[in-house]
Amino acid sequence: MKGLPGLSKSTSSAKKGALLSGPLPQSASLRGGLVAGFPRSVIPVLPGSKLGSSGVSSTAKTLQVSVVATSPKSPNAVLAYYRGVLSKQGFTESSAPAAAPSTAASFRRGADGIVVTVTRSSRTVTNYSLFGTLRAGAGK
Repeated sequence: MKGLPGLSKSTSSAKKGALLSGPLPQSASLRGGLVAGFPRSVIPVLPGSKLGSSGVSSTAKTLQVSVVATSPKSPNAVLAYYRGVLSKQGFTESSAPAAAPSTAASFRRGADGIVVTVTRSSRTVTNYSLFGTLRAGAGK
């Protein structure tokens, strides 16, 4: 019997297990770098990026994360990087609304969600932001 289009055994098995476990980091933010407690293993920063700010905000089982950065890569290359990284962890992509000239993509994995927004700000710089909500124990 065939499965649903776009789903495979590898995607289904990748969704098992939580991406985060407790205790979650304390809420914090940082300008110009990656804040302590940011879940780099789940959402790595695109290599070669310059970080403008990052943050984490936690409750008992929920971690909200954010990154604002620039990259010399094109908007399509930035999105392609995050599509690859997140799909390997079982996230599935859907379109997300964005005000022109930005483009956004939304990624879901169980109760976890991440939105990546990209904007070409000059011929050589792409601004991008990541906003996500991750739950300890999600995805089981």
